[in-house]
Amino acid sequence: MKNLPTGTLAFLMTDVEGSTRLIARLGDRFPSLLDDQLALLDLAISGNGGTLVSTEGDSVFAVFPSVREAINAAVAAQRALARHAWPDDVKLGIRIGIHVGEAVLGGRDYTGIDVHRTARVMAAGHGGQVLVTQAARDLTSGSSPDQIGFLDLGSHSLRDLSDPERLYQIVAPGLASDFPPLRAHASHEQARLPTFLTRFIGRTRDIADVGELLASKRLVTLTGAGGTGKTRLAIEAARSLADRYPDGSWFIALDAVRDPALVLPAIAAALGVPDQPGRPIMVLLGEYLAPKHALVLLDNLEQVIEAAPDIGILLGSAPDLAVLATSREPLSIAGEHVYQVQPLDVPAEPGVPTARDLAANEAVELFVERARAARSDFVLSDANAAAIAAICRRLDGLPLAIELAAARTNVLSPDQIVARLDHRLTLLAASRRDLPARQRTLRGAIDWSYDLLAGPEQAFFRRLSVFSGGAELDAIRAVVDPAGALGNDALDLASALVDRSLLRSRRIGDENRLDMLETIREYAAEHLASSPQDEGETRARHAAYYRDLAEASAGVLTDARRDELLDRLDRELPNFRAAMAWSLDIRLPEAGLRIAAALGEFWHVRNHLLEGRRVLGELLAASASDGATGLRSQGLTVSGTLASWHGDYGAAHGLFQAAVAMAESMGDRRQIAVAKAGLGWTTIGSRPTSSRGDLEDAIAIGRELGDEQILFAALQGLTLACLRLGDLEAARGAVLEAIALGDASGEHYNNATNLLALGTIETRQGDPALGGRSIAEALHQLRAAGGYGGLSIALDLLATLAFERGAPERGARLAAAADRLRGEVGGGPSAAMILLEEPLDLARRTMAPADFERATIAGRALSTDEAVALGLEVAENGIA
Repeated sequence: MKNLPTGTLAFLMTDVEGSTRLIARLGDRFPSLLDDQLALLDLAISGNGGTLVSTEGDSVFAVFPSVREAINAAVAAQRALARHAWPDDVKLGIRIGIHVGEAVLGGRDYTGIDVHRTARVMAAGHGGQVLVTQAARDLTSGSSPDQIGFLDLGSHSLRDLSDPERLYQIVAPGLASDFPPLRAHASHEQARLPTFLTRFIGRTRDIADVGELLASKRLVTLTGAGGTGKTRLAIEAARSLADRYPDGSWFIALDAVRDPALVLPAIAAALGVPDQPGRPIMVLLGEYLAPKHALVLLDNLEQVIEAAPDIGILLGSAPDLAVLATSREPLSIAGEHVYQVQPLDVPAEPGVPTARDLAANEAVELFVERARAARSDFVLSDANAAAIAAICRRLDGLPLAIELAAARTNVLSPDQIVARLDHRLTLLAASRRDLPARQRTLRGAIDWSYDLLAGPEQAFFRRLSVFSGGAELDAIRAVVDPAGALGNDALDLASALVDRSLLRSRRIGDENRLDMLETIREYAAEHLASSPQDEGETRARHAAYYRDLAEASAGVLTDARRDELLDRLDRELPNFRAAMAWSLDIRLPEAGLRIAAALGEFWHVRNHLLEGRRVLGELLAASASDGATGLRSQGLTVSGTLASWHGDYGAAHGLFQAAVAMAESMGDRRQIAVAKAGLGWTTIGSRPTSSRGDLEDAIAIGRELGDEQILFAALQGLTLACLRLGDLEAARGAVLEAIALGDASGEHYNNATNLLALGTIETRQGDPALGGRSIAEALHQLRAAGGYGGLSIALDLLATLAFERGAPERGARLAAAADRLRGEVGGGPSAAMILLEEPLDLARRTMAPADFERATIAGRALSTDEAVALGLEVAENGIA
């Protein structure tokens, strides 16, 4: 046996990090590397008064009379190892652990718990790192080696040892300083965070963002609607940061606290800070936390938000304290940084997704994970993928709602859950006994926020439910509280709801738009419905506001701000829908019919033809008992126009006939002319002579009334009817007059169809180059407007031009692209009304089957912009 020292000694242990990897890399040269590292370690140990006890493999064990000498040896060893030239540019990493204890000899070596503790300390480190225990650190107090410091890494649980160990990293010139988290868990005493039986899913970006904020901010508040998962995110973020807070992380639940004065006592109780009679709890907490580098997670602060100033004072008294709070509204104190927790991303609308399409979506992954907890055989499959995607969308991506829905898979299929989601607040109730009451139902989660609102805020919140898809502040003010009866300005009330995460503010263009998650809106609507009079009055104001907005949009295509106004109508479409549905529900269809009829140009230009036709049909049927009225006559003509643009000329013809008869019964000359013009449009392709007669009747009335709008529409139709009849001179005269009227009124979209007709006339009159330029100009205008009806006609005409120029492949691609555009709006007009044959039929008839199939597949795959670019190439440059 060696002559080993006894008594109180400093123990030092080392080993090579990644030795197995190095053996595989160096092979036979590895033993030589070990010899070199042992020689360097032996020199550092002996040079600082140490005794080399043993070596085993790549490990070294030594003892020293004092901790100071052990630390000096460790620093010298790390510096020498870093300077040494290792083979193959190897970066040799040696980890070192140092502890102090009573030396107990056993056999030929030392034994006892302190030796094992030293080994566990060493194993917790990384290559290049030197770790020492609290006991070793204490023995260097007041006599630390020169230029050597200690970085407090906090208390950690070491394998096989019951008591946690506080560890320090040696910091000295020539030593690396940045290392990953230790290979040990922060001790339970220092990281008092709840653990869960369910897996935390997703939120990787959120956890990283919160961590980044806490790196520079000492107060971060996670806000968001009930059910967004603020608590679980905060806990997981705190867990990921455990090594940043060596004095620990504490979770303090405040959901049961109602008195703001009890928040500080709750914090003290969680931290184990005892009361001291006569000394304020703030002072006691400040003294306790002042020397600590710790994180306190305060959960559910919203109902005790008045305690926020106390939290600010506490942060001021503890310079290394960080607070991570969750609240449905900000604390609004100095130094706070608010992080808005959004719902999970949901699958895109709509389509028929496969299981593979959805596998990476976090909302879907959460649903599937929790569904498996309800029934072990549940799997995401192609058969249920669409239903699961719909569930996640309908529940706004709210984690709580998704978890509650997934629990229902014990008795319901995903399709059955979707069918019941119109009553989602009732459906989504959980039976888990370990959840707080507010999380057992989605309604309970929102109740928690609603109950904290003042009376005027509750009324404002309820009435906001009449808006669908959100609204601008002016609309909210006019609908929710036009007389200011709630006692607060709409801006103040809206701001209060935004702060409490019941309302969202989103920037769209140059304005903010306020909206609710649909789940929260349903809750608010339930409360509004409990007061029928308030509900009726609010919905009536809502319908009137959007009726006025729709009617103010009449003539939108001639407005200099056309695109801006159309964009606004698109944003407000959910509100138009809600107002029209309400008018049907209460069997007073007039308001809804006024909205639907006034939106005629919008339905068409923004490609909502199917919806416009459907809702007009419902409203006209509901108003049938009103008999002949100017509004119903207008509704019939708008519905007929949409049907024409849809290519459904049979239905359009019937609607215009009814409109003519109704207008004649009322003696309304203008409405007769409008309906006659529409009637003429429906028969251009099938009965052009009859069409010409109806259109000339409309033109005569238009000239009689001096109504340029009627003249413009009727001359457009007359141009096409004359083209169909082969009367090119009459067609040219009509179209030039129509173009002049359109230019004067600024009606660029419909005037673009006149340019298409002019281009066709010019081509047939022997000037295809001039005709192509006219069609190209029309194509530019139609693409800017976005309406697929006019675009499909333009592409059809250009397809025909390509055929005539001997480029059937390009013609087929353009014809297929036009057909795809029509398909996207459920059908639409084609150039067949003025051509003898559909371009696509012409291509099918004249091309080899394989060439036709290849060209049409390519054409249908073109984006709209790509199809327009190809059309312009044909129109402007000819065919090379």
